[in-house]
Amino acid sequence: MSSLQKDTKIYGAVQSESFITFTGFCKRIYDTAQQSVDVFIDEKKVDTILADQKIPDIENKYEVFDTNGFCFTYELPKEYIGQKHKLEFKTKDGEQLLHSPIITISPEHPFYNEWKFFNTIENIIIDEDNAKLYRKNAIGIVVIDEILENIEYMMYLKTLITKFSGVQFQIFYFNDLQKQSIKKYLGNNAVNVEYIIPTNIYSITSQIEIYMFKAHTNHKLYNELYKLFSLYFDNIYPMYYNQLEQKATSEKFTKLYHILHEWVMNDYEKLGLTKKDIENADGNYQKLVYNHIINVIDDTTNPFEFECFDKIMLVLKNEEFKQYCKKLTKFTWFKILGINE
Repeated sequence: MSSLQKDTKIYGAVQSESFITFTGFCKRIYDTAQQSVDVFIDEKKVDTILADQKIPDIENKYEVFDTNGFCFTYELPKEYIGQKHKLEFKTKDGEQLLHSPIITISPEHPFYNEWKFFNTIENIIIDEDNAKLYRKNAIGIVVIDEILENIEYMMYLKTLITKFSGVQFQIFYFNDLQKQSIKKYLGNNAVNVEYIIPTNIYSITSQIEIYMFKAHTNHKLYNELYKLFSLYFDNIYPMYYNQLEQKATSEKFTKLYHILHEWVMNDYEKLGLTKKDIENADGNYQKLVYNHIINVIDDTTNPFEFECFDKIMLVLKNEEFKQYCKKLTKFTWFKILGINE
């Protein structure tokens, strides 16, 4: 190592969504050698780890620092899980990494139930028998703070609950403040709502038929739920809410989902579509994917109203349509993940 490299600063960062698995990077400026990171719990050094991994999420987030190959993962030892501890990540020069120290979560913490639940879905092995359980005519909503702060989505949920007064809504929350916030927003007229603290994924899926998912959130494990419901729970339809659809014409809607439209056009037979279906759709994505199974889309259809209201009713009332929509969702995920059916 040159004298210039010896004198340059070691920098890095650490992050965690589960408070069990911690990821980050550590690197010395102008140096290609991997750096070590010392881990301290309650001021006591418990481990030294080498930052020599490639972690896409970290590399993308901190790409300006050229972190490719300088990342690390640390798993909190079991004896510390579910308790309040001070966790520190330091360079060999004794400097704290960005976002260090981190205080781990105890049962008194307002995010403890949320952390505990989302920890159960990391590396989950699906139980096939439990995965078949569901509750007919019930819609589930998982509440995280990011959702409560989105006024447009909250307005949509309030409208949905009012319109579908004969449908049971299951709101899954993690702390009293979340429950109080959404109850206050929905008001006293929301009599078709039940509030539940989930303990695992089956405590949700056994109570719903449709799962409401808000697109474009920053919560990695919340997004992971949508993928799990899409791929492994055949009786649950994961409803994808995208507020970019709200003012979209049929032409703009097709452009919004142009990649999915292209996938369907290229592999239409996997969805049971024919060349005649493609001709009849006349370039309209919704006509293409839905009119094959149930002829409901025409030139007067409001794309957002159909996706976020009419389709929900059809899924609840028509099992064939529901299973077709599930097939379309799985088809999309197979394309995203590069899985051959």
